[in-house]
Amino acid sequence: MILYTPLAYEEIFPNEEGTESCYVETETGVVMLEKNIEGEWVVGKLISPNPSDYLDPKYEPGTLWNS
Repeated sequence: MILYTPLAYEEIFPNEEGTESCYVETETGVVMLEKNIEGEWVVGKLISPNPSDYLDPKYEPGTLWNS
């Protein structure tokens, strides 16, 4: 299904109750981080205009954030 809307993804599909998330700026874009059950921050998604950022393993969804 394709949904055409000016709203952000989080406004349409809110996080589960109790899920904490934040956005962190990188050199070329923004990374959405989510807290897992152990309390560690993991990468949720990447927003970047640089295509090579999507090939970088440190921005892969589910990767622990170490910054």
